Amino acid sequence: MKRITSMDFWRGICIIIATMFHFLFVSWEKFKNNGAEILAGDNYVLIALAVVMFVFIHWRGLFLLISAVVNFYQLETAAKKYDSNMGVIFAKQIITGIVLIIIGKIWAFAFPYWGFIELWSRDPSSTFWGGTITLAFYLKDHWAFVFIIEAIDSIGLMMIITSFFFVLFHYFRGKYAWLVKVVFLNVIGYTIIFVSPLIIQWASNIHYGDSLIDTFRHINGVRIEGGGFGFWELLRHTVIIWIGGREAPLFPMLGSYFVGASFGYIITQENPKRTQLRWMLIPSAIAVIVGVVDLFFFYEYAGLTGIDAMFANIGFHVHPRWFAMISIGLQAPIILASLAIIEFNPKLNQERWLKYTRWIRRFGVFTLTLYFLGVFDFLVRWVIRKIVHAINPSSTVDFITRYGLADGWTFAILGILMGLWAIGIFVWDKVGKGYLSVDFFVNLLRIPKKGRKRDWKDPMNLQGILYDVQMVTFWKKP
Repeated sequence: MKRITSMDFWRGICIIIATMFHFLFVSWEKFKNNGAEILAGDNYVLIALAVVMFVFIHWRGLFLLISAVVNFYQLETAAKKYDSNMGVIFAKQIITGIVLIIIGKIWAFAFPYWGFIELWSRDPSSTFWGGTITLAFYLKDHWAFVFIIEAIDSIGLMMIITSFFFVLFHYFRGKYAWLVKVVFLNVIGYTIIFVSPLIIQWASNIHYGDSLIDTFRHINGVRIEGGGFGFWELLRHTVIIWIGGREAPLFPMLGSYFVGASFGYIITQENPKRTQLRWMLIPSAIAVIVGVVDLFFFYEYAGLTGIDAMFANIGFHVHPRWFAMISIGLQAPIILASLAIIEFNPKLNQERWLKYTRWIRRFGVFTLTLYFLGVFDFLVRWVIRKIVHAINPSSTVDFITRYGLADGWTFAILGILMGLWAIGIFVWDKVGKGYLSVDFFVNLLRIPKKGRKRDWKDPMNLQGILYDVQMVTFWKKP
């Protein structure tokens, strides 16, 4: 199966770091103040760890860049091969986007690390830990989390929006058409990020009157969980949150997707060259500069400016412009360098590359599964707590509440979790063939290509994705 394996690799890296970050963010005592204690300390290893996770995971842009590169490569390749079937290609894109939006809403409703399952598992008075507070209580009090727009449904929405641009671009042809598309997508992408504070403020003011953090669960100051709102009011509420609400709204996230789509057009032209990837370092560098200037001279929060404002709002759920600019400026070169080193490299030992990256690429195949099931770390915490109390009944280690674990226990449990996930997806791949994973169900919703039937012995085509891989390359054989 043809794969852009550098993107498969980075998708695996992203979900590994995201899984680690989500556990650390709600368990480690040093994240009690959103990690400000780490950044203000003198442990440079922890500072480096926090910065890497913060820049590359808190900003979902890296997921969006990867998705856009792969998606537009697939779209453009299919369009060149099946020019007369543009309607079918467009329809599949729309359907896939809708499916991802639905899946994303299911995730946001129950499975995020701030969702009702997580809150219930962190409450010592919950029925899970022997108390009386039920999961139904938390569900009733927190169902409005379904209105948050997160990475999964954000990607689905962006696939739908950019599909219209793709169709229009398809009929714009010529020797330098690809270059016009690349420039246009970058201009649009970085403009979206730059104007995002204005759009977010508009979204905040239009009918909330609440802080940006909690706009998803309020309308005109009234909590949605209380009921009393009609269908059209809730629909309007959803659309506004999609545009400029909490976590992963179109502004500024759509900017990353447009930039990633531009990379897709570079690699699908007739004779792509590695040097053309270097051109994209220019807007990336400009984005970093703009972000730094914005942070030091224009960013304000709670009456503070610059670095003081950054530390005061280090746990933001609404991404400030400086952070979005710096993040995409640092992330885009990683994608470009990966394509240059892997797909544009005729000297690459492909067999060795595929062999040594298979474990990480396997994580990437089960991205949605890990994203959904990460919240169930409380089962591991429960087992370890039982063992520790059996050995030492007087132990005071807090395995339950948020930020209750010190360094040693935090990283011990994190190591156990990651080991269990590695073993789990290996077994899911080798024995289970992906059956009943979240990614399996998503794959079922995809329409097989014309003339092909689904192989129920390997419904996710794991053999083709992980073992019998045909690497996509962008260099010509002599």
